[in-house]
Amino acid sequence: MNWSENRIDCFARGMDDTLKTIAWNGQKWSGWVSLGGGISAAPECVSRDKNSIDCFARGQNATLYTIAWNGQAWSGWVSLGGSISTAPECLSRAKNRIDCFVRGNGDALQTIAWNGQTWSGWVSLGGGIKDRPSCVNWADTRIDCFVRGIDDGLHTIAWNGQTWSGWVSLGGGIKEEPECVSWGKNRIDCFVRGMDDALHTVAWNGNAWSAWVRLGSAIKNRPSCVSWGENRIDCFGRGMDDALQTIAWPCPSCVVPPTDFSVSVLSLNLRGIHEKWGGIDENVGATVIPWRQRYDRIAYWMQITKTNPDVIALQEVYGYLSCPLQNPVLRDYDTLFEMIDQIKARTNVTYRIAYFTVRHVPQGLCNFWAGNAVLYNPARLNNTTSAGPNDFVAKHDYTLLLQPHLRRSFPCTDPAPKFKSYCGLIDGVGLHWLGAFTKGGLLNFGFGPSAAQFALVGQPGSHIHIYNVHIQDSNDWYDKEALRNLVNVAEQRFLSRLYPPIVAGDFNIGWQDMQNETANPQGHFGDFEVLVQTKFAVVAVLLGKQSVFPSKYAPKWDHLVLPTYNNQGPGEFDSYCGTPPLLWSDHCALFVRFSPP
Repeated sequence: MNWSENRIDCFARGMDDTLKTIAWNGQKWSGWVSLGGGISAAPECVSRDKNSIDCFARGQNATLYTIAWNGQAWSGWVSLGGSISTAPECLSRAKNRIDCFVRGNGDALQTIAWNGQTWSGWVSLGGGIKDRPSCVNWADTRIDCFVRGIDDGLHTIAWNGQTWSGWVSLGGGIKEEPECVSWGKNRIDCFVRGMDDALHTVAWNGNAWSAWVRLGSAIKNRPSCVSWGENRIDCFGRGMDDALQTIAWPCPSCVVPPTDFSVSVLSLNLRGIHEKWGGIDENVGATVIPWRQRYDRIAYWMQITKTNPDVIALQEVYGYLSCPLQNPVLRDYDTLFEMIDQIKARTNVTYRIAYFTVRHVPQGLCNFWAGNAVLYNPARLNNTTSAGPNDFVAKHDYTLLLQPHLRRSFPCTDPAPKFKSYCGLIDGVGLHWLGAFTKGGLLNFGFGPSAAQFALVGQPGSHIHIYNVHIQDSNDWYDKEALRNLVNVAEQRFLSRLYPPIVAGDFNIGWQDMQNETANPQGHFGDFEVLVQTKFAVVAVLLGKQSVFPSKYAPKWDHLVLPTYNNQGPGEFDSYCGTPPLLWSDHCALFVRFSPP
């Protein structure tokens, strides 16, 4: 901090939990000085006048303490009481005026103020907050505080000189406390680490809040931002390579909110790491196609067509496989990390993992986990799936909840050494909805369809709901019913829709059966229409009916069946959509692009 020209004072919590300081006087740095105390979090220091410094810290007993410099000497430590769970946030909005804010009892925002003569008592401003607040002032009678709420959204409350406003949600999905700055009257810029680990910002221009804007590269911690002049901001963050990164405003290269409201989905049953394809090489032996080679064919198609699907919905994804007395055949997330790596190498786009929902698959003595996953392009979409304050979130292997519920993804605890940093590509705990079901007993727990919510980057309210389906048996009533139940529950929780819900995956249902299911309003898929289904295979993409799911747009759409398709009638390669030199899996892939009418 600085309280005059050519003066800098730095403060830190020492290894012995005392407050330490070092100062620059315009010519040289002093030595380190200990100010004593016993502090349990980072200090916060402000200047309320020239030659004045007030420092605040959370003590070992979780109360707020202060110590002051009067231009000649430091005072002793004074307790201000309270019960706080984070480092304080303090500011001086006028001469001899200090306001401090903390996360207090009940996760509420609490404040205490100095008026030049005495300290006020503690006042609770309510709210439910997860971290230390970030507060700014752009006038003597104005304070704006920002917090990460219990829903992981950004929330704000403001003081106008007389009263506090109510709480207002600014949306977003953030991992840590925000960092907010003001470079002028009626101007606030807030920066956060989003669920995709990238830096995101939202701004107040005096009349309204902007849309959220993604500023790019992934960071490991909360950003630190400063404004040293009108219309100037510099932000700093710890990159995924542990190097210091910076970005500045004005910023000609920063991402601007898109005007493209299209959304694209690629759906494919990967068939795990299957490599032997008997009977398709003109019925001569078994063709061997390494699974990594199959995955690279997907990346190659993206490269040569310059197509980066916004969402990649995958079925039969292998997550972990090991057998006794053997090294693991697959470590955690090997297949997904391999695919992400190959796509990045060919397109320079790093996809993120919204979730990977798994079940334990019996394989003798082997430990084998597999399921469905969703990847997405963070340059286009934000993952906005979130839990409410009263939601139960099940672990990845929990089998006692037999209705639609929120769930964590398979944990990334044992990745291959080369993919160790890739665990950071998973959004938080991989939160998603699961349409669990049972066939007459807890021992018959079924992993049904899964779902996640996304929003276009820079377009608040542009929500897209993606349901990922792998129905194991075309005659399985329970599996089909699980999709209907999941949609009914999730659509009541999800926010406004850009398009009706999109359902993609492996239905294991023939063409005519699918038509019958969607044509019957009481059928399992009666609320949807079939956009595309491969005639001789079992994969499809459905779209909710506008009359059932009112949305901003009833979209137009176009599609591709990939990697190729035999339109001449039934043939031995129809279900693969390609001969051995071309196939991606033992299933066709479907690519569908939605856009406003």
